[in-house]
Amino acid sequence: MIFHVQPLKGRTAFNLPEMSPGRRLRLSTITMYQQDYILKLLDLFFKSLDQWIHGTIEEKERTFLDFNEEMYRTFLKETPSFFREKDAGSIISYFEATYQGEERLARIEIFSELLCIEAENRPVFREQLSKLHALLVYIDADSRTFSFDRQKKLQRIQELLKEKR
Repeated sequence: MIFHVQPLKGRTAFNLPEMSPGRRLRLSTITMYQQDYILKLLDLFFKSLDQWIHGTIEEKERTFLDFNEEMYRTFLKETPSFFREKDAGSIISYFEATYQGEERLARIEIFSELLCIEAENRPVFREQLSKLHALLVYIDADSRTFSFDRQKKLQRIQELLKEKR
């Protein structure tokens, strides 16, 4: 495919060759900018998480609750108590109303990671485990990416839920 370059008042304008009416350009439902934003959001989240887990002594002195509160506010724009007071269906509805497409799945994945951290760092509550299970099942159903880590988490949660009975 050859692009035609024409000068335009000191600038360059790229003109794409015209397409025949029978040949339509398909645009994906998510733009490249949105994908880049979501990937950077997830990257920032996991870097922050890694920094806290493997950070310096000064960083480790921060309490878990401070870290948790900061992560919720930064990545989910809500407090942890906002999510604790809701059941899994309400949480999924909140994410569906607030975020669209791949960003919604990324935010739910961030939320599920934060729930995993909470479960590991304080007594495990059955309610939190069932919320986490519902969220991971939702991500698994809507995501186009298979994750062994997600499958392991689902199996572990199912085992914990059976033990708690």
